[in-house]
Amino acid sequence: MHARQSKSIPVPKVARDPRLPRQAVHVLCGLCLALMFLILPSLCVGEDQPPADEKKAEPPKLVIRGLGLLQDRKLKRVILQAFPDNRHDKPFDANFIEDSFVILRNQLVSDGYQDAIIYAHLTTTDGEPINIEWDGRKDLTVPRPLSVQEARFDADRRQLFYYNDFTIGGLTAMPIDQATGFFFKTEMLLRLKTNRRFSRRQLNDSIDNLRQELVNLGYRDAKVSVADLQENVATGAVDVVVQVDQGKLYRVNKVNVVVKDDSGGAIAQSYTTETNAVWSPAWQQDFSTTLRNAQYTKGHPDARVQIKPTTNETNNTTTVTQNLEATVNPGPEVKLGDVRFEGQQKSRLSWLQKKGRVEGPLLDRLKVDAARERLSRQGVFDFVGIRYEPDTGPQRDVVFDLNEGKRIDFSLLAGYGSYDQFFGGAELDQYNLWGIGHSAQLRGMISVKTENVVYTYSIPEFLFPNLNVFANVDGLLRKELTFERQEIKTAVGLRKSFPKSGLQAGIRYSYQFLKTQDSPDPTLNNDFARVSAIILDGQLERRDNPLAPRKGYRIYGNIEVADPAIASDADYEMLQFGASGHLPLLRGLVLHSSIQHGVIFSPNPATDLPFSKRFLPGGENSVRGYQRGGASPYNSMGQQIGAETFLQWNVELEQFLTERWSVVAFLDGAGVSPTLDNYPFDEVLWSVGGGLRWNTIIGPVRVEYGYNLNRRTFDPEGTLHIAIGFPF
Repeated sequence: MHARQSKSIPVPKVARDPRLPRQAVHVLCGLCLALMFLILPSLCVGEDQPPADEKKAEPPKLVIRGLGLLQDRKLKRVILQAFPDNRHDKPFDANFIEDSFVILRNQLVSDGYQDAIIYAHLTTTDGEPINIEWDGRKDLTVPRPLSVQEARFDADRRQLFYYNDFTIGGLTAMPIDQATGFFFKTEMLLRLKTNRRFSRRQLNDSIDNLRQELVNLGYRDAKVSVADLQENVATGAVDVVVQVDQGKLYRVNKVNVVVKDDSGGAIAQSYTTETNAVWSPAWQQDFSTTLRNAQYTKGHPDARVQIKPTTNETNNTTTVTQNLEATVNPGPEVKLGDVRFEGQQKSRLSWLQKKGRVEGPLLDRLKVDAARERLSRQGVFDFVGIRYEPDTGPQRDVVFDLNEGKRIDFSLLAGYGSYDQFFGGAELDQYNLWGIGHSAQLRGMISVKTENVVYTYSIPEFLFPNLNVFANVDGLLRKELTFERQEIKTAVGLRKSFPKSGLQAGIRYSYQFLKTQDSPDPTLNNDFARVSAIILDGQLERRDNPLAPRKGYRIYGNIEVADPAIASDADYEMLQFGASGHLPLLRGLVLHSSIQHGVIFSPNPATDLPFSKRFLPGGENSVRGYQRGGASPYNSMGQQIGAETFLQWNVELEQFLTERWSVVAFLDGAGVSPTLDNYPFDEVLWSVGGGLRWNTIIGPVRVEYGYNLNRRTFDPEGTLHIAIGFPF
């Protein structure tokens, strides 16, 4: 890194055509949109299209009401997916109507509506109306034969049954709250009935799950039963007393391993392993797997392991220390025959043979499983199965059954952000290009503030497992608060992931065309610049859910180096790194925190550092009292001049009211400085606020307001944000 630091000084500027980047981005967007429209018609044309003059039958109609807007749509989709033939032009038959009744009734009972009644209003293909009702108790009678053109199901949910008073007795192996969580949600602040829905089926499943958890903890003789159950039919309140008889804790002292010969007769090997492990199904399965794998590597694919108790070494009032015997039957030695592939449509055989290679001469099931995993990681197949031909014998072929996924996927995108406001776009994904597993994605977005198009080409599993090669082109036109950003970036790089540890690392070379319009400060480099840079990045992901984390942590960072030695107009080193953590406290209260730091080193920022590379903190994912980029340093005219160094911190408390809804209170801060002379910062900005979140499958939908505690001349009092996704 450069050791010297300097303040910005005015320098002469070279005249260049300022329209070049904007024109180039517009051309790039136009080409991408044209490509989308060229490919889109092919997505809409099926393989079996009826003749143009053939009259198309009107598809049958299914309507579901009474379960709530989202649940109505979900159940309709579930029913139609269960009967795909009826989604086209075939009328609904009696079996479809009966099964629809059962699916709806089961869902209502699972949701706590035990006395629900379902009404079906049917219209046959002859126009005859038929009405049927069913409460789940009497026999369901649907006339036959039946041909229905329209089916409308109305649900009368009646009374909601819920856990009112719930008690667990006799349990010491785990906290009561943890055990109660097997029956209903316990971490919510509000004790809503909908969070404590009751059904007898769910109660029985919960009892089985709690018992299994005790067995997993080593209480092999555990018993869980309902000691008392009182239902109030009028109010739906249900009082339940669950009694637990844990039994004794089982531990393993010694395991005598006996390995038979290939015929399963004489003993070929015998040894003893000492341990103090809890005797649980998980431990026993892991121990058996270790013994089987040892035989698989020797070419015995039929190896079997049987574990049984022998003697108790100690037996007191709370613990049983058990000795076990593990008998290993290796089975015959088997040679590897041919490796074949079936079910592929577009995949090249040479590529399949490379990715699904299995080495012999003996048949090693671990190598076969590794080949299956390699094929699955290509992102091409919905399913990869394995079978052996013949099933028995001294030599067997390995056959991979392949089910290729779709090759083209087109999606429309839409959303809202507090700064960009409404945005929309489209995404086109192509899979298994050239039949060798390559993929491409074309994504275009437009909003009031931004035009962005990105094309990415990827090669998975390049040379090594989990090593991907990619190349992309990124065009951006963006209106910041006080200037306009015009950028075209190209890049090619490698990315390696380590799934077990959650670690990812990458390196890429990027060539960028950068320009800022409406110069914020004449002393800064706002001219059109060509940047040639090498970028290294990495992250360690240990959060339970990246979309809506409640526990865990994430550490990340990147280094970007631009130098004239690699044909760059710019000369700088940019470092950014940070971490976030998430800690559950009590009863649905979660502490979230984050810290992020960035710094840029440049021999002369006025000439060697493009303005668009400067840091612009602020926004819905940063300091929430400001619009995006609003926490940047400003000049005397109220224009953003960006920071060469910043330190940002976020702390928030999130309280879950229900499973879906939560409230949040936060404190955000950022220290910024326009130059390195005052590293790490020379002014500090603070925002405090709160908001409401609706947690969805794509992340939280957030409505938050941040109030600025120490406002500068041009700062707002506060900012209201509407955003999708977790802030950090």
